[in-house]
Amino acid sequence: MKPPVPEPAPKSVPEEDETTISDGRYLLVLRDRANPERIFRYLMDGHSLVLAAVCDGVGGMQEGGYASRSTIQFLNNWFDYTISRNIRGKNQEQLMDYLHEEIEQCIQKQNRLLCEYAQDKGIHTGTTLTLLVIINQRYITAQIGDSRAYCINHELRQLTEDQSLIAREIRAGRLSQAAAKYDKRRNVILQCVGESEKLQIEFGSGNVKGEDVFMLCTDGFVHELEDGEIKKLLDPELLVNRASIKRCITNAVLLVKKRGERQYNDCSD
Repeated sequence: MKPPVPEPAPKSVPEEDETTISDGRYLLVLRDRANPERIFRYLMDGHSLVLAAVCDGVGGMQEGGYASRSTIQFLNNWFDYTISRNIRGKNQEQLMDYLHEEIEQCIQKQNRLLCEYAQDKGIHTGTTLTLLVIINQRYITAQIGDSRAYCINHELRQLTEDQSLIAREIRAGRLSQAAAKYDKRRNVILQCVGESEKLQIEFGSGNVKGEDVFMLCTDGFVHELEDGEIKKLLDPELLVNRASIKRCITNAVLLVKKRGERQYNDCSD
């Protein structure tokens, strides 16, 4: 049974020079150099908010595309119908605490729904999820799997940690970064949304500066590009308007495809 559709919540009106760009399954970039606050698409009760997320259906499982699409839709509905109605009267710190708790509950609920869907159909399914919420001049990240969130300014800074077998081996000192690039286990992730009822979400937070560029991408993007290449391809000085952002993204994605990235993630305990 489908849940009842709530009454529409007030939504922001996109501006002509809005520069929130998505390119397939590879990456999402948020940027408006001339007026950085315009990346915030939701304005209510004196607060500016934006929600961005990247999902990547897990290879080796059935209906990974459904898992990723349904998770994005669930987050979109949550943002429109729940967050918009409950931010009034809260200051910055109260909003951070509220959103942290809400994000946890939202992702856990979607995880349970996907688990039930898979059980009913007798299949295994799942998706990675990297989520970014910006509240005024602060951000929150939530991470499941090995998609990533970056902040690009004077340097390239990874905001999330991969929940993958390779990342775990590197953190434990059993594998070098150089060796990890060629390790056959690099697509094995430790958890994903929809695979198990036990889900451990990793959160992060920080401050937003006026010239920051935020990028969300799947593992297929970073497998084929070095950090220096990403910084060069998406240099903030090049991202001056919608056309330049699209051009830079297109160049980056074409380079990834040229190098022959084939995405295939396995979810492993």
